[in-house]
Amino acid sequence: MAAVKKEIESVAGITDLGNFVLYGELMCNKNLYDYAEKNLSSAWTVFGAMIKPITSAADVVEALHKANFSCALKGGQDSDDEDGKEVESSDLSVMLTMNGTFKSLIDKFGYPTVPYTGRYDSMYALVAENFNWLVKGMGEGIVISHERLNSDDRKNSAVSKWKNGTEENSVNTGLLDTLLEEIEAD
Repeated sequence: MAAVKKEIESVAGITDLGNFVLYGELMCNKNLYDYAEKNLSSAWTVFGAMIKPITSAADVVEALHKANFSCALKGGQDSDDEDGKEVESSDLSVMLTMNGTFKSLIDKFGYPTVPYTGRYDSMYALVAENFNWLVKGMGEGIVISHERLNSDDRKNSAVSKWKNGTEENSVNTGLLDTLLEEIEAD
Protein backbone atom coordinates (compact mmCIF):
# COMPACT_ATOMS: atom_id res chain seq x y z
CA MET A 1 0.00 0.00 0.00
CA ALA A 2 2.91 2.38 0.66
CA ALA A 3 4.02 1.91 -2.95
CA VAL A 4 0.55 2.88 -4.22
CA LYS A 5 0.62 6.01 -2.06
CA LYS A 6 4.10 6.97 -3.32
CA GLU A 7 3.04 6.45 -6.94
CA ILE A 8 -0.05 8.65 -6.52
CA GLU A 9 2.09 11.33 -4.83
CA SER A 10 4.52 11.20 -7.75
CA VAL A 11 1.85 11.31 -10.46
CA ALA A 12 -0.06 14.14 -8.76
CA GLY A 13 3.02 16.14 -7.74
CA ILE A 14 2.24 15.93 -4.03
CA THR A 15 5.09 15.67 -1.50
CA ASP A 16 3.15 13.72 1.15
CA LEU A 17 -0.53 12.77 1.00
CA GLY A 18 -0.66 12.04 4.73
CA ASN A 19 -2.62 9.04 6.01
CA PHE A 20 -3.60 6.83 3.04
CA VAL A 21 -5.86 3.76 3.31
CA LEU A 22 -7.15 1.57 0.47
CA TYR A 23 -10.72 0.33 0.80
CA GLY A 24 -12.66 -2.28 -1.09
CA GLU A 25 -15.20 -5.02 -1.02
CA LEU A 26 -15.11 -8.59 0.27
CA MET A 27 -16.59 -10.83 -2.43
CA CYS A 28 -18.55 -13.30 -0.33
CA ASN A 29 -21.31 -14.74 -2.54
CA LYS A 30 -19.31 -17.44 -4.31
CA ASN A 31 -22.32 -19.68 -4.85
CA LEU A 32 -24.49 -16.96 -6.44
CA TYR A 33 -22.17 -15.63 -9.12
CA ASP A 34 -19.10 -16.56 -11.17
CA TYR A 35 -16.70 -15.37 -8.46
CA ALA A 36 -14.94 -18.76 -8.19
CA GLU A 37 -14.25 -18.81 -11.96
CA LYS A 38 -12.83 -15.27 -11.78
CA ASN A 39 -10.81 -16.00 -8.61
CA LEU A 40 -12.87 -13.44 -6.72
CA SER A 41 -14.45 -15.86 -4.26
CA SER A 42 -13.63 -14.68 -0.70
CA ALA A 43 -11.27 -12.07 -2.18
CA TRP A 44 -10.92 -8.52 -0.98
CA THR A 45 -10.93 -6.20 -4.00
CA VAL A 46 -9.92 -2.53 -4.09
CA PHE A 47 -12.35 0.12 -5.27
CA GLY A 48 -11.06 3.29 -3.62
CA ALA A 49 -8.94 5.02 -0.99
CA MET A 50 -9.38 7.49 1.84
CA ILE A 51 -6.76 10.14 2.46
CA LYS A 52 -6.35 12.28 5.58
CA PRO A 53 -4.03 14.93 4.12
CA ILE A 54 -1.41 16.75 6.15
CA THR A 55 -1.90 19.80 3.91
CA SER A 56 -5.02 21.39 2.44
CA ALA A 57 -7.52 18.71 1.43
CA ALA A 58 -8.88 21.04 -1.27
CA ASP A 59 -5.37 21.38 -2.74
CA VAL A 60 -4.97 17.58 -2.72
CA VAL A 61 -8.29 17.17 -4.56
CA GLU A 62 -7.24 19.77 -7.13
CA ALA A 63 -3.88 18.04 -7.72
CA LEU A 64 -5.54 14.62 -8.01
CA HIS A 65 -8.12 15.95 -10.50
CA LYS A 66 -5.31 17.44 -12.61
CA ALA A 67 -3.70 13.98 -12.63
CA ASN A 68 -7.03 12.48 -13.87
CA PHE A 69 -8.07 10.80 -10.63
CA SER A 70 -11.69 10.85 -9.46
CA CYS A 71 -12.00 12.18 -5.91
CA ALA A 72 -14.00 14.33 -3.50
CA LEU A 73 -13.76 16.16 -0.20
CA LYS A 74 -15.44 14.35 2.68
CA GLY A 75 -16.07 15.27 6.28
CA GLY A 76 -16.04 18.61 8.10
CA GLN A 77 -17.51 21.90 6.99
CA ASP A 78 -15.48 24.80 5.62
CA SER A 79 -16.03 28.06 7.48
CA ASP A 80 -15.14 31.76 7.16
CA ASP A 81 -12.57 33.57 9.31
CA GLU A 82 -13.15 37.05 10.76
CA ASP A 83 -12.17 38.65 7.41
CA GLY A 84 -14.76 36.59 5.52
CA LYS A 85 -12.14 34.35 3.87
CA GLU A 86 -12.96 30.66 3.57
CA VAL A 87 -11.03 28.48 6.01
CA GLU A 88 -10.75 24.76 5.35
CA SER A 89 -11.87 22.43 8.13
CA SER A 90 -9.14 20.23 9.58
CA ASP A 91 -11.69 17.39 9.60
CA LEU A 92 -11.76 17.12 5.79
CA SER A 93 -10.60 13.93 4.13
CA VAL A 94 -10.28 12.99 0.47
CA MET A 95 -12.18 10.06 -1.02
CA LEU A 96 -10.44 8.61 -4.08
CA THR A 97 -12.84 6.57 -6.24
CA MET A 98 -12.33 4.04 -9.02
CA ASN A 99 -11.74 5.33 -12.53
CA GLY A 100 -9.42 4.34 -15.38
CA THR A 101 -6.42 6.18 -13.91
CA PHE A 102 -6.78 4.62 -10.46
CA LYS A 103 -7.52 1.17 -11.94
CA SER A 104 -4.33 1.26 -14.04
CA LEU A 105 -2.26 2.30 -11.04
CA ILE A 106 -3.68 -0.43 -8.79
CA ASP A 107 -3.17 -3.03 -11.55
CA LYS A 108 0.49 -1.95 -11.81
CA PHE A 109 1.02 -3.20 -8.25
CA GLY A 110 -0.98 -6.40 -8.70
CA TYR A 111 -3.72 -5.61 -6.20
CA PRO A 112 -7.10 -7.14 -7.08
CA THR A 113 -9.80 -4.63 -7.99
CA VAL A 114 -13.52 -4.86 -8.41
CA PRO A 115 -14.32 -5.63 -12.07
CA TYR A 116 -14.03 -2.35 -13.97
CA THR A 117 -16.44 -1.83 -16.86
CA GLY A 118 -15.12 1.50 -18.10
CA ARG A 119 -16.26 5.09 -18.48
CA TYR A 120 -19.70 6.01 -19.81
CA ASP A 121 -21.02 9.33 -21.06
CA SER A 122 -24.49 8.73 -19.64
CA MET A 123 -26.53 6.40 -17.44
CA TYR A 124 -28.25 5.21 -20.60
CA ALA A 125 -24.90 4.16 -22.10
CA LEU A 126 -23.96 2.29 -18.89
CA VAL A 127 -27.27 0.38 -18.88
CA ALA A 128 -27.18 -0.36 -22.63
CA GLU A 129 -23.60 -1.67 -22.45
CA ASN A 130 -24.29 -3.85 -19.39
CA PHE A 131 -27.91 -4.76 -20.12
CA ASN A 132 -27.53 -8.55 -20.29
CA TRP A 133 -25.29 -8.64 -17.22
CA LEU A 134 -27.84 -6.59 -15.28
CA VAL A 135 -30.96 -8.44 -16.47
CA LYS A 136 -29.44 -11.88 -15.89
CA GLY A 137 -28.30 -10.87 -12.37
CA MET A 138 -24.74 -11.97 -13.05
CA GLY A 139 -23.35 -10.10 -10.00
CA GLU A 140 -24.39 -8.25 -6.88
CA GLY A 141 -24.56 -4.91 -8.64
CA ILE A 142 -22.50 -2.10 -10.08
CA VAL A 143 -20.50 0.47 -8.13
CA ILE A 144 -20.79 3.76 -10.02
CA SER A 145 -18.26 6.53 -9.55
CA HIS A 146 -19.71 9.76 -10.91
CA GLU A 147 -18.58 13.35 -11.04
CA ARG A 148 -20.51 16.58 -10.78
CA LEU A 149 -19.62 20.25 -10.59
CA ASN A 150 -20.18 22.06 -7.29
CA SER A 151 -21.68 25.54 -7.18
CA ASP A 152 -18.13 26.93 -7.33
CA ASP A 153 -17.39 24.91 -10.52
CA ARG A 154 -15.09 22.47 -8.69
CA LYS A 155 -15.40 18.81 -9.64
CA ASN A 156 -16.60 16.49 -6.91
CA SER A 157 -16.97 12.72 -7.11
CA ALA A 158 -19.52 10.46 -5.50
CA VAL A 159 -20.06 6.72 -5.36
CA SER A 160 -23.40 4.94 -5.74
CA LYS A 161 -24.10 1.25 -5.72
CA TRP A 162 -26.73 -0.19 -8.03
CA LYS A 163 -27.79 -3.46 -6.40
CA ASN A 164 -29.31 -6.19 -8.55
CA GLY A 165 -32.52 -7.85 -7.45
CA THR A 166 -30.94 -11.27 -6.99
CA GLU A 167 -30.19 -10.58 -3.33
CA GLU A 168 -32.72 -9.85 -0.65
CA ASN A 169 -32.67 -6.19 0.30
CA SER A 170 -33.24 -5.76 4.01
CA VAL A 171 -33.65 -1.97 3.83
CA ASN A 172 -36.28 -1.36 1.14
CA THR A 173 -39.02 -3.44 2.76
CA GLY A 174 -38.91 -1.33 5.92
CA LEU A 175 -38.86 1.90 3.93
CA LEU A 176 -41.83 0.78 1.83
CA ASP A 177 -43.76 -0.21 4.98
CA THR A 178 -43.08 3.24 6.47
CA LEU A 179 -44.21 4.95 3.27
CA LEU A 180 -47.43 2.90 3.20
CA GLU A 181 -48.13 3.82 6.83
CA GLU A 182 -47.57 7.51 6.02
CA ILE A 183 -49.91 7.31 3.02
CA GLU A 184 -52.61 5.59 5.07
CA ALA A 185 -52.21 8.16 7.89
CA ASP A 186 -52.65 11.04 5.45
